[in-house]
This record gives sequence, C-alpha cells and structure tokens, in this order.
Amino acid sequence: MKHGLLSLFLAVAALRCPADALLRATAGHMGIALRSDIAAPRIRLESKTSLVDFQDAMQAQWKGRPDVFTNAYSVDRNEIFLIEDAGYYQRLRRVPDDSLVHEYVHFLQVRYKGVRLDENPDEWEHEAIHVQNWARETLVARSDGACPWD
Repeated sequence: MKHGLLSLFLAVAALRCPADALLRATAGHMGIALRSDIAAPRIRLESKTSLVDFQDAMQAQWKGRPDVFTNAYSVDRNEIFLIEDAGYYQRLRRVPDDSLVHEYVHFLQVRYKGVRLDENPDEWEHEAIHVQNWARETLVARSDGACPWD
C-alpha cells in the first residue's frame, strides 16, 4: 500500500499525549535527564511513510528488509516508525502512546546509556516492554481519556 492511503482503508489510531510529553515521561521513569544537545528522534507515521523508506531505514540494523511496516527505532537515522492502524492496537489491547514509549526506551538506551541494541538484545527489549507496560497502565488509569503527563 502506498503511504498516505492508510486512512482510506483503516481506522487510524491517534496519540492521546503529545510526543514530547511521552518522551519526558519515559525519560523520567527511567531516571534519565533529557539533554538539549541530544536530538529527540523524528517520528515517522505509517500513513506518511512509504514501506520503501521504512525498509531502507531498518535494513542494516535488522540485517534484512522487513516485509511490512512496524513500530521500530532506527538507530542510524534517529527515527521512530509508528503504526497507526487502530485494529492493530485493539487486537493487542494497546495504544499508539505505549508503543511510542517502547521505541523511546530504545532511543534513550542508545543515545543516553550508550547501549548497542544488538548486544544483549533480550535485556534491552525486556526494559522497553517493562516501561511500555507502565505507560499503558498509567494511561488506562485515566478514565477521562486525558494525557497524564501534560
């Protein structure tokens, strides 16, 4: 499917919180002080990003070209790719916000902790899942639908 056509075929899931609020909350939860000299990653939404762009960004890191667009952090490009398909999030009982938090964890691991994601990948993924679950639980606890970190 070409980029830009996603919303014609699928219900689009939007972030509840501003991306910068999610980054601040994630860093705070991880005990990391954000620095102005480290650029936040660019967010690439599925509806505005071609599969080829995603494949090009992830090929070296994943040692192959992915067949489908998925949530991911590109270390080389300092970009986060984010799915917007509401059905995807409903099936997994997740929201785009907690998926973005998961990818922000990888950004913080690499840029602030000096981690190489290909070394001890289970450890880094476990940490990302742990923080993602915390974010999801915090979001769900807000019955009014508001962002808890605004």
